[in-house]
Amino acid sequence: MKCNIYFMYNELLDVNVNDNLNGTICGMMYGFIQCYVYEANNSEKGHEWKVSKAGFIKLLYFNQELAKVYGVTMAEVPLLKLKINSEALMELDAALISQETIHEIGAASSPNILLLEHFGISAEFRKKGLGEKIFKEAIKQMKGRYGYVLVLNPQPIFPGSVGEKTYALQGVTLAGLETDPEKAQCKLNEFFQRCGFRPFKDYHNVFICNVDQLVTSLRLMPAAT
Repeated sequence: MKCNIYFMYNELLDVNVNDNLNGTICGMMYGFIQCYVYEANNSEKGHEWKVSKAGFIKLLYFNQELAKVYGVTMAEVPLLKLKINSEALMELDAALISQETIHEIGAASSPNILLLEHFGISAEFRKKGLGEKIFKEAIKQMKGRYGYVLVLNPQPIFPGSVGEKTYALQGVTLAGLETDPEKAQCKLNEFFQRCGFRPFKDYHNVFICNVDQLVTSLRLMPAAT
């Protein structure tokens, strides 16, 4: 498949810090994955670029540098405190993080954190290696702005699963995905590990990625031939 991939981020920044901490220090970031495929047609040129929405990514960000300025901790932000496995996230609080944790996950150039909420690639674009490539590139673009990306409770999505409607609303088709919940969970966890994530301590279904380390590893990879 000859194609070009682009992200279109939709980020609304609320600068009224004192009025609304959720939205300034912590908020949502959406990325729409646009795929331009070079296809044959009946025109004089014989080919054209066809634009498709290949998928989407939804992230929750926590600007810990700004939070420190205003004296706000993770535990004071409902969007974070009420998450499943939030205790794993709290270990990254800049005021509480231990040397043991830093040794395990590596120091980062930024204390800011991203939580992955959703990531989906439509059926027609899967099994081509695009998902892993796109996900890694998305994380790479965050270097300098965010230090860690976490997945606190990854849930496999397939026809009939709880999150199916969310993906349908984004135009992401789910045909061909593993429907056995246990096998689907294993495949999802393996995907994150291929993308540079590692299990975080003894927490169940928690994965973490050090953005700086991922970028370094991608630079060291041999060029494709």
